[in-house]
Amino acid sequence: IGASEFSERIHANQWWHWFYLSNWASPFGHTVPGMAHFWSVAVEEQFYLVWPFVVFFVPKRRLAMVCGAVLIATPLIRWGIRMSDLPPSAAYQFTIARWDALACGALLAIVLQEPKGQKFLDLNVRRITIATAGVLGIVTALRHGLQENDLWVQVVAQTCFFLLSAAVVFSAQDVRAQSTSRLNRVLSSHLLTFFGKYSYAIYLFHFPIHTALGEYVGGWVNEGQAIAILMKFTGYVLSVLALSVLGAMISWRLIEKPMLSLKDRLAPREGEQRESRSPSQIAAVA
Repeated sequence: IGASEFSERIHANQWWHWFYLSNWASPFGHTVPGMAHFWSVAVEEQFYLVWPFVVFFVPKRRLAMVCGAVLIATPLIRWGIRMSDLPPSAAYQFTIARWDALACGALLAIVLQEPKGQKFLDLNVRRITIATAGVLGIVTALRHGLQENDLWVQVVAQTCFFLLSAAVVFSAQDVRAQSTSRLNRVLSSHLLTFFGKYSYAIYLFHFPIHTALGEYVGGWVNEGQAIAILMKFTGYVLSVLALSVLGAMISWRLIEKPMLSLKDRLAPREGEQRESRSPSQIAAVA
């Protein structure tokens, strides 16, 4: 797009991003070029704003039940959105359509604080992994992929994907205790820890870089024979990745690391945290 149109869209839609509400506006076309992926950041920030109040007011023994109820209800909410006159992407980006993803993480954090919950997952994580992976495989085969605005993907596959992700996270933290296991060595590899350190900023930077770079070389990448296009596309992807990593490293040094250092001043010490926090409060932070 031209510079004038780019400027107009920034002025018209910037406030949705400043207030972390872009996920409610993006399905209706109110977004800034290169920042369409910020809808997920908006969902995350809204969760951080609301969830501590839920943890504070809901009794600890019922918090897991709330997460379970939300987990069950959210696919029905997505189905209801799809049956309405709203854009299909609303069932993908609205906060109420992402509650099950948030509930999976919160529920896992809560269950891990209870010995019975830990034992339940130890016994059933393999079954959960196989079942959810199987459903995802069936939906992928029947729908020829996992398109974000496909009805079956939104209503069925998304929740299965979130459950599978929670099972993988549980398995990963369980394996970390086994320092000699092969999977532990893989999870602790320098490559994974490097990208884990910079992953958030890489996510933020990659799409603006792709949008800007695509304006200049997108046409060239798609010209020529199939092999030439494949080679140029590979180079393009690697270039976007390299620039994103570079931007993330600069961001870490100038912004994230100085901000994280403030935790030592603002947060209680580790011993004080353990004494003052209940399991439900720990789950809220997790």
